[in-house]
Amino acid sequence: MDFLNVFKMIETVAQLRGIYDPWPVGTSVAIAVLATFTALSISSRMVAAASWQARCAWAGAGACSMGGGILIDAWDDDLTAAIRGLQALIGELHAA
Repeated sequence: MDFLNVFKMIETVAQLRGIYDPWPVGTSVAIAVLATFTALSISSRMVAAASWQARCAWAGAGACSMGGGILIDAWDDDLTAAIRGLQALIGELHAA
């Protein structure tokens, strides 16, 4: 089981320090709340629609707004984490 030795080597090479910034967390929460509010607002229009075609169209619009909000939120979080991790790694490499 030599592949388990890789984990021991990684632990001894570098310890990365995490960076916490409350602004991206607040932005993430705001995007999630806005997407949820928009989807719920659209669902109320779906109930008031006269035909089944209009209901399907409003349901699709609500799904797109909620899915788009989740997608943007996840993309923002992942991109921010990748940039912060890269900055920490570069800082550790320069310090070594």
